[in-house]
Amino acid sequence: MDRRQFLTAVGHLAAVGAVARATEQRPRAVSPKITLAALGDCILTRKVSVIREERFTRLVQLLRDADCTYANCEMTFFDVRRG
Repeated sequence: MDRRQFLTAVGHLAAVGAVARATEQRPRAVSPKITLAALGDCILTRKVSVIREERFTRLVQLLRDADCTYANCEMTFFDVRRG
């Protein structure tokens, strides 16, 4: 599977999950709407949970409020305690 196929599959799965979540929370008579937040490359170089700047916290809230948020995270995740 190449990168484009992988990203397409992940996007589809995220959308399906968001629709499922939206329909669980709303009466069936109401047509569900979903919100999608999409970001480009995210290269995190420092701990962001300590940032308290108002513009940044508003952005974080916008991303958390979306039914589905997708970003291209350009980094490696690891736990140094597990070596």
